[in-house]
Amino acid sequence: MVAKAVGAQVLRPLGAVTRVVAARRRRRARPRVRVAARVVSVGNLVVGGTGKTPMVACLANMLAPHLGRVGVVTGAYGARPHRRRAEGGARFRADLARGHATAQDAIDRVGDEAVMLADALPEAIVVAGRPKSLAAQWLVHRSDVDCVIVDDAFQHHALARDIDIVLLHGPRPFASGRVLPAGRLREGPAALRHADIVVFTGGEPSAATRVAVRSLSPDALTLTGRHAVAGLRDETGSPVEPSALNGVEALGVCGLGSPASFERTLAELGARAEFMRYTDHHAYSDDDLRRIHERASARAIVTTAKDATKWHGRAPFRYVVVDVEMQVDDADALLARLVDSSADPD
Repeated sequence: MVAKAVGAQVLRPLGAVTRVVAARRRRRARPRVRVAARVVSVGNLVVGGTGKTPMVACLANMLAPHLGRVGVVTGAYGARPHRRRAEGGARFRADLARGHATAQDAIDRVGDEAVMLADALPEAIVVAGRPKSLAAQWLVHRSDVDCVIVDDAFQHHALARDIDIVLLHGPRPFASGRVLPAGRLREGPAALRHADIVVFTGGEPSAATRVAVRSLSPDALTLTGRHAVAGLRDETGSPVEPSALNGVEALGVCGLGSPASFERTLAELGARAEFMRYTDHHAYSDDDLRRIHERASARAIVTTAKDATKWHGRAPFRYVVVDVEMQVDDADALLARLVDSSADPD
């Protein structure tokens, strides 16, 4: 802990530079790409998991009955979508999440989050690509979508959007308060004034936190969201009763930005679990899977939907997948703000 604190102090001047540069970029931002569809951005201020992907799925299900066909754009982290060229000559990468020859081909081309979203949203068109502005443009040009939800786009200034949703970790919304590389903030908290909707996830914020966020973003709709178990399934996709993990000795395996949420979920399901934690978006090798099998011994192996996309057809063992969903405390208010925004002129 002492070494970490000293390192943060040493890097503090660089964090100050990042804060200034990020603020300047936001001030001078002039979106270069506009698409013929409503654009909703889901993002955050802090590096790490705040539930953006479950929120994207929640929004897609919520908006489809009201705004028509929904498209989703993710960043293809760790993947290699096909190279493409925009009409103006700019180069970008983009691929559809569906239609690949094998599950591994899909992971290689679009990444785990895109595959997970495509599985969870059978009616949506899911695209992975970078930069996200050109991937969104490509999606709208080739598909008949009325609304595009862009995952992790609060700092992606090139794309014009109609509404910005920012997710904050309720107990510590600004982490240490330091900006990269001294801390985990991508930009200073003052950027919240550009948020249309703020959702606290990962636990209830304190009264002081609510006051601080309200002062930074006085016009934003402020809500609280939580991860809830949507269901359990085995490696074949067959449903598993949630009670099946109650009192069971288990090995929980995950590669997430915030593994604590998965660990809390297994505790809530009653599992007596030990955990193997990998880095976010971890690419599981055959050796990794062998070690997981050996470590589990006779225990049940439990993982997340995101990790399961990379295990499908490869894991030499049985396992249980926990599917989660984002639940918002006032879904009606969220929907009203989103639908009302769609009537605003560009």
